[in-house]
Amino acid sequence: MIVYVVETKVKEIPDNIFGSGGQVTLLEAKFKTLETLKASREPINTIRSIGSCGMPIMAGKKYYVSIPNEGSIENLISVCTGSFQIWESDKKKLKELRHIVHNKTN
Repeated sequence: MIVYVVETKVKEIPDNIFGSGGQVTLLEAKFKTLETLKASREPINTIRSIGSCGMPIMAGKKYYVSIPNEGSIENLISVCTGSFQIWESDKKKLKELRHIVHNKTN
């Protein structure tokens, strides 16, 4: 999806990743969908980022988000799965992504 982040907040959730039994801090964002390249099975209302592959998410910015089908944290995005902030110079990259996604699904 290509999204426009409307609001972000820091959130504590139970640690199901590292096994510490404590809490993990993540960044959660509400967004407006600008374009859907590939439909998800269920509606997505928030995206989350955490850890070394995590990415900064800021309100007022556009992002290409790739959300894995499975994971220990729901709707987790990361640079490791291909998500990135969209800059003006990314028009060619987005065009190529659209081509790849649409050729795989058609």
